[in-house]
Amino acid sequence: MRLPPRAALALGAAALAAPAGAHAKKWVAPAAAVARANPVPGNAETVERGRALYVEHCEPCHGPRGKGDGPEAKPGHDAPHDLSDPALQKRMTDGEILWKVTEGRTDGGHVLMPGFAEDIASEDDRWKVVHFVRTLNGSAPAQPHAH
Repeated sequence: MRLPPRAALALGAAALAAPAGAHAKKWVAPAAAVARANPVPGNAETVERGRALYVEHCEPCHGPRGKGDGPEAKPGHDAPHDLSDPALQKRMTDGEILWKVTEGRTDGGHVLMPGFAEDIASEDDRWKVVHFVRTLNGSAPAQPHAH
C-alpha cells in the first residue's frame, strides 16, 4: 500500500530519507509496524544477544559501529544507512527498525538489504537486534564483546 505524501509525513516517513546520494526512494514502513513497541525488555543480556546477531548478519554491511562502512557495503545508491546517526535514531521507532530488519529492501528486484525473517527466525531475537541498534546512537561506541 502506498501512502499519500501527507500520510507518509505524518508517520515520520519524510525523516527516513536516505543521505544525499544514497537510496533515491524513501523506505517507508507500514503504520502498524511504526506503531509497534518493543516487547522485549532491554537489559545487558538482551543487548548482548542483539549484538551477536548484529555482528553475524548486519555488521558486514553496516560496520561494527553502524556507520554503513562494513566490508560488504556498496557505495552510492546501495550504501547502507548510518545507523549511528543520532537524528536517524531519534526519528525511527523500534517497530520501524524491526520491520526493516524483518522485511529487508529491494529496488527493482535488486536486493539493497536482505530481510532476516528466516536467518533470524525468532521475532524476539530481531527485537534484541533493535535493542543493540539503539546502542549505535553516535554518543558512545558500541561495547565490544568480551571473549
